[in-house]
Amino acid sequence: MGAPDVRNLPFLSSVARRNVSWSLFSSAAVAASAFFQMAACGRTLGPTELGRFSLMWAVATLLAITLSLSLRLVLQSRRPSPMQARELWLLRLLAAPLLLVGAAGISFALPGDLVVGAGLLAVGRIADSVRDFSMGLALGAHRYRAAHLPLIVVSAAQASAFVGAVLLTHELVAALAVSTAVTCVAVVSITVFGASSSDKNVLRHPRGSMAATWGWIKLTWPLSATALVGALSSYLPRAILARGTSVQAVGEYTAAASIATLPNIFLSGLAQAPLTVDMSNGGGARLRRVVVRASLYASGVGLGFLVVSLSLGEVLLNVIYGPEFVSATVLLWLMSASVVAGAPAWALDSGLIQTQAYRHQLSVNGFGLVILSSLTVVLVAHMGVVGVGWATLLTASLMTSCKWFVYVRSENHTLESGGSLGETQEKSR
Repeated sequence: MGAPDVRNLPFLSSVARRNVSWSLFSSAAVAASAFFQMAACGRTLGPTELGRFSLMWAVATLLAITLSLSLRLVLQSRRPSPMQARELWLLRLLAAPLLLVGAAGISFALPGDLVVGAGLLAVGRIADSVRDFSMGLALGAHRYRAAHLPLIVVSAAQASAFVGAVLLTHELVAALAVSTAVTCVAVVSITVFGASSSDKNVLRHPRGSMAATWGWIKLTWPLSATALVGALSSYLPRAILARGTSVQAVGEYTAAASIATLPNIFLSGLAQAPLTVDMSNGGGARLRRVVVRASLYASGVGLGFLVVSLSLGEVLLNVIYGPEFVSATVLLWLMSASVVAGAPAWALDSGLIQTQAYRHQLSVNGFGLVILSSLTVVLVAHMGVVGVGWATLLTASLMTSCKWFVYVRSENHTLESGGSLGETQEKSR
């Protein structure tokens, strides 16, 4: 039998629609949680404290990426057996000391008043890694409600605790302590009472050999490195801005970025579409169609919000963060334009994961990090905080073009011949 005519197939299967729908809900919860925490901090404590909080958040994200190893993507895309899942969970546990070493090492590069806050956020991320792994198990089994609902609950609990503590205490570190404690309690409660019996069995019995662990490391390191590059792309502009101007400028940048990146709620949901494509029996042609459609939809979402930010950017900053942040209006416009430029990259990244082009994806993202850092250093020195916006816009445009080229090349050379880029690389060794 030949491959089905993809032109007669719907954009998303019913299973894919359920995944994308739940992903949109959970993405909205995560984005809303971060947004309300940033807004409460900026509105209550001012730009300088928001800048400090943003730096702490970026550092904690860097450390969490070290621990995650992108295992959720592996669990979702490869759907390992229970024994393989135990091996992956053991690998996650072995990675935990790396997070502690990273926390100790990076603390020397932080001002003393940021170390405590970053440490508290890192503790919360360690606890949340249990929920993240359970989410991967549920996604691999197509249990989308069980996968995304805990993330929604934890995000809501975390935001409620932080916002309430900030409003009551007007102290950033105290709010972080309360939020971390609530996060830990929520994760433990959800894991104990909400996880399926099979998932609990995996979490209770990590096991594996050195050979199996090394095999998973060889598979996951490009994904982990790519995620780390993404976290560095968030941290380095803030660090460069703090060193080149002031922490208050970091707060203004954070306010503009938090509003400009609101479309990412929808973009991350659309990015799930390529991950649901069955790559057998004509899957390559269907994947191409899904990636193209998802990229077009993502661009449309970004353009719509760009119009909103151009029309109401100053009003949004004033209402949400306060009059102290109105000066970041131009930066908000630039960041919104960069979201449009980078919108297709969400679907392209998922397409590269489906074709197992992990190392190519890492190379492109690493190149983008170098360009972003270089442009930020140069433009901030000449333009101040607005230079970060221009650096982000130029880098996003370049990265989208590069990812289109790499994705099309990986398809032409591998999928049409019945394989994937990752399989071809393995055969060529």
